[in-house]
Amino acid sequence: TSILPSEPGDKSRHAFSTAGGAIKLKGFDTELKAGDLFLTNPVIAGGETRMLPQTFRGFALSNTSIDGLMLEGGQVSFTKPYNQSGHRRIDTYYGDLQGEKSKHLNWAGASWSGTENVTANLYAAELKDIWNQYYADFDYTYVVNDLVSLNPGVHFYHTQDTGQSLLGKIDNNTYSVHFTVAAGHHSVTAAYQRVNGNTPFDYINLGDSIYLDNSRMYSDFNAPNERSWKLQYDYDFAGLGVPGLTSSVSYSRGE
Repeated sequence: TSILPSEPGDKSRHAFSTAGGAIKLKGFDTELKAGDLFLTNPVIAGGETRMLPQTFRGFALSNTSIDGLMLEGGQVSFTKPYNQSGHRRIDTYYGDLQGEKSKHLNWAGASWSGTENVTANLYAAELKDIWNQYYADFDYTYVVNDLVSLNPGVHFYHTQDTGQSLLGKIDNNTYSVHFTVAAGHHSVTAAYQRVNGNTPFDYINLGDSIYLDNSRMYSDFNAPNERSWKLQYDYDFAGLGVPGLTSSVSYSRGE
């Protein structure tokens, strides 16, 4: 995918621009947004790896009445990818190869952070006439002492074709599990990921709604029936008196 739109003859444009707007209404603990939206959740997240982030056109509703619980939902019908100035119908990463697009995407979800050292999310989405997708995760940090902590976690997606099944039959279960050991300013993470299904784990085209441990910049390890492993080491330079500076090195392998 190109970083910028191209002119005829595959030449890069010298410049391009885009504009959008949204309205926001808030009453008590409920907020409504409508227009061009920045969205970030496990079933619809705009790509943010370019200068102009991806946006979606529609509406979103969120509520935080209960301490530690965030409820949200909405519907979007168009997207503006980061490499074009206009809007288009929503498609998926692999559906783009077949030219199939959806009229709209509906989603609803709940995010919990009200228990100390625990986070959990539960989401569902319908990409009309393509798939229904369900997501759940759970992450827990066990503090051993002032220096050492243990962090297990799991991410899970189930994707099933729906309506006219424009991308054919889909029955896909994809999950990843991780375990992190942190000691002082050092941490080591081991992760395992598995795609169970004869189709790839699919997600919104050019977006970032793939909340899996082995999703990397150049490979998401999401091919049909793919298994993958990752080992990662992180260091926080606050331990050397340089807060805000971190480093990471990792090795990933998929089959």
